[in-house]
Amino acid sequence: MSFTYTPGVPNPPNFPSQDVGNMQDNSNSINNIWAVDHFTFASGVAGRHKQVSLVNQAVVGVPGGTSGVLFSNVVGGNNQLFWQSPTEGTTQIPNFDSTVQPVNATSGISHLPGGLIIQWGQRVAPGLAGQIIFPIPFPNGVNAPFSIQVSVEATAASRTVNIDNGTPPTFDHFNYQTNGSVATLYWMAIGN
Repeated sequence: MSFTYTPGVPNPPNFPSQDVGNMQDNSNSINNIWAVDHFTFASGVAGRHKQVSLVNQAVVGVPGGTSGVLFSNVVGGNNQLFWQSPTEGTTQIPNFDSTVQPVNATSGISHLPGGLIIQWGQRVAPGLAGQIIFPIPFPNGVNAPFSIQVSVEATAASRTVNIDNGTPPTFDHFNYQTNGSVATLYWMAIGN
């Protein structure tokens, strides 16, 4: 996308008629530049954003007198959003990849800053042993989750649940064992 703009017009030694073509080009370019991410002057909502287009760049720095800047950069081959604050530094904004949408349910997934994913779920009447398959495989695909937490709901206070260390967790599942009958097993895993 390019725009025509001639700086320095009107040029005082010239008559206005000599610069009118450049002045019209400049005026039209201003409206066209404005229209890239905003509603144009002719619309009923002139000046409001219709979108924000960002160019990937390294940390940009925060101009004095502002509370922060939003910018885009590439992380792991993907475009990511960042917020940079003069007091808090730079923070990556979670990416809600269209192939891995958050799920707000009894079993679900969500995204955390830095490319982390949290997954959770429950199993009613889980038996003494079994396997939990994650709602989605962790995209890294090489390592097991960084952390898996399990707990149980049971009438006996002595009931426990453990991750089966005979079958280590993988990027798409883990195995568990309980020490007796439990009503519900709850789990949560964090990874990337």
